[in-house]
Amino acid sequence: MQSIKSSSNTQPNINAQTSVNTKSIIQSNQVGQNKASTQQVDKYAEALKLFKQGMLQYSYKQYSESIQSLTQAIQIKPDYLEAYILKQIIEYVAQAKTNENYVQTSAQKQVPIDQPLISEYNY
Repeated sequence: MQSIKSSSNTQPNINAQTSVNTKSIIQSNQVGQNKASTQQVDKYAEALKLFKQGMLQYSYKQYSESIQSLTQAIQIKPDYLEAYILKQIIEYVAQAKTNENYVQTSAQKQVPIDQPLISEYNY
């Protein structure tokens, strides 16, 4: 009978140790989750800062700098949909401005009607 009592006395100690270990594991997981969520918040804050910076650069017509800022925001937070959309819009606007400048420059270089299109060459 004494052996049964001793084994029953050891079991509650094991259960107590198990519950303490379980509590510490749960607490450490919660701490880990809090650290992970803090890191996610920090990532989001950095990406948001770069997004706002890109918007400001766009408003000053600094297209390439704006695209770089938005690209960095996307690298930090790959699921940042707003940054993708704004980046695409700015790339489109920058391309349109480039084409517009090309057309204006080409129009300025038009040859007047009274000048011959082909110079005369001595053969």
